[in-house]
Amino acid sequence: MQYTNLIWRDGQPFSEMFDDIYYSSNEGEDISGEREFNHVFFKNNGLPERWQTSNDFVIAELGFGSGLNCLLTIRAWLQHLAETQQTSCLHYIAIEKYPLSPETIVTLISRYPELKPLCDELVENYPPAVETSHSRHLFDGKVVIHYKCMDVFTALRDEQLKVDAWYLDGFTPARNADMWSQALFLKLAQNSNQGARCSTYTAAGFVRRNLMAAGFDVTKVTGYGKKREMLVAEYKGAEQKTFNYKDKPWFSLSEVSAAKRKHATVIGAGIAGLCVAYALIRRGWHVTIIDRHDEVAKEASSNPVADYPLSSI
Repeated sequence: MQYTNLIWRDGQPFSEMFDDIYYSSNEGEDISGEREFNHVFFKNNGLPERWQTSNDFVIAELGFGSGLNCLLTIRAWLQHLAETQQTSCLHYIAIEKYPLSPETIVTLISRYPELKPLCDELVENYPPAVETSHSRHLFDGKVVIHYKCMDVFTALRDEQLKVDAWYLDGFTPARNADMWSQALFLKLAQNSNQGARCSTYTAAGFVRRNLMAAGFDVTKVTGYGKKREMLVAEYKGAEQKTFNYKDKPWFSLSEVSAAKRKHATVIGAGIAGLCVAYALIRRGWHVTIIDRHDEVAKEASSNPVADYPLSSI
């Protein structure tokens, strides 16, 4: 995988692959990319009002692109935490098969100088162009971005992500049909919490029908800019899912009850043990590591190549 090249056409960031823009250009003194986000994704997903009655919140964006929607969401989330004194965490799942380079993101976000501090931290922790999942803890743990650099169907196929809000922001359905298929929307249902909402700038008939077939209640509302209408949808719950694992429980992820005492014991202080311990600590657990040696990485993990990443754990 390589970072995707960006071109400019008529002053707008443009994708040659999909013959479409990443976001609208400036209109007057205001920047329409931000106004489009506020109307299409923020307002029509019931945000920030839904944050008032939630703890951690999960947002998934199909088509991360320039990162503008993500940064605008983070700005609102941090403001929400400052106003409410909550200690919740925003989990932002960023799915992108053709990621832009960090340098390109800096260039695009430079149009929004008030977002620079947020962009700086995002870019400093931006993942390499490797086709896998990458998690990044930002802003003192208040935000976790889960990058999924891969095809969107692959990213959702075997997951149960419990998403609260979906930003459906792929390129236009006419040029990127896979992003809007019924098969994909079934995966959205599989990964949705009860009451999950999604919104998208398009009002295409086949997109509406595919969402409905996947179990979403779909409504047309006023669109943004030149688009007369757009779609908003809500997922009502597991009973509407068209798949059922009850007869094959080995295909379903087990439900794990919340631990009253977050204390884990890890056997082995090699790469695997330390990575597990680190992940648990990041999630607020107390960890005891047991190893027969008095130092870490003393057996197979002690070779120079394997030992390199341990210095940062």
